[in-house]
Amino acid sequence: MKLQSGILISVCLLMSLTSCVTAKAEQACRQKMLLKADNIGPVQLGVSKEELVSSLSEIPYQRKDYYSEEAGNDHTDFVIELCENSYVTANFYSEEILYSIETQSSAFLTVEGAHVGMTAEELKNVYPEGKFINAWNEGVRRFFIIDDGKHGVFTFDSGRCVDDGYDVSSECNAVLPSELSVRYWTNSSYTKPGVWKNIEKTE
Repeated sequence: MKLQSGILISVCLLMSLTSCVTAKAEQACRQKMLLKADNIGPVQLGVSKEELVSSLSEIPYQRKDYYSEEAGNDHTDFVIELCENSYVTANFYSEEILYSIETQSSAFLTVEGAHVGMTAEELKNVYPEGKFINAWNEGVRRFFIIDDGKHGVFTFDSGRCVDDGYDVSSECNAVLPSELSVRYWTNSSYTKPGVWKNIEKTE
């Protein structure tokens, strides 16, 4: 009986130690995969498909190729598991270089500690200079932008917003402090300082 108890305790300690090591490894991974204007970890805007694959080394990914007859162009996504169960998507459109990167994972942080899943109020506290805008991208979406050339964009899936042509419903104008960010997104067009300066903000 004592032997069985001893074995059980040893197994439990081993499982606990393994979980601890795994958690530390995941934390270390995520600390290296920062959200920036030009990259998320090793996934860098402006590289070719071959360069992207080479940079991933042993990092697992899936490649998905599409063709749109309506748009008349090719579209390739690389869904990359940078850390365990934490993914980013690298988008190649008709260009031969990586055009945009996005993630819906809350695991990755900006240098200042912001991440997907933060509320509008929390993001504003981290970036007081940031501003909210409404944009027509797959329906009406709210963006939170930090126009300094060092950050991408946090997006909100605002179900309150109704796209009526280009007239946004009045419910969309007011930003609710509790609205949750659902994605971090950056592309080669929106990372230059001042690119958003003439965009009307929503408060």
